[in-house]
Amino acid sequence: MNGVTCVAPEAWARRRAWRAAHPAGVTVGGTRVEAYPHGVNIVLSVVLGVLGVALGAVGLLGLQGKLRRNRFAGVRTAAALRDEETFALANRVAGVPNVAAGAVAVVSGAMAFVMVDLAVTAGIIGLVGALVIAAAGGVMGHRAAAMLPEPVKPKGCGGCACGGGGCSPLAGL
Repeated sequence: MNGVTCVAPEAWARRRAWRAAHPAGVTVGGTRVEAYPHGVNIVLSVVLGVLGVALGAVGLLGLQGKLRRNRFAGVRTAAALRDEETFALANRVAGVPNVAAGAVAVVSGAMAFVMVDLAVTAGIIGLVGALVIAAAGGVMGHRAAAMLPEPVKPKGCGGCACGGGGCSPLAGL
């Protein structure tokens, strides 16, 4: 039939019966408005859940001082990466906001899964809220690391113990 497939009337009846038994959407002014497919809720919930667990784990590790300098997680500004002490301080300060951002993401993921009609709205609000809270924690951590004075560098040879001829003031005598 020229590439057009026909759907049997029984199939349409089954679809109507399923939709009547599983309503999704809202009625606005007497008109039924369908919600997003439930697959969107699942994907959004999983993404927010994984993001929340990751933010919470980084925050907890930062609070405990167990987060080491790395390329991926934690506060990674020039001031924070100066040495181990400033990195630990920056991530300790940013730890509480990161845990809070993780909690916001997990709760909004659960809300997006449960609230079929408002899943995308709850998910977007939760995602933006979690990212803003995490970014604020990063700014606080950066400021704390910037306020810590730089370590004093040794003068002269820097303790290289070059012995008899290198940077010793008595070299060459």
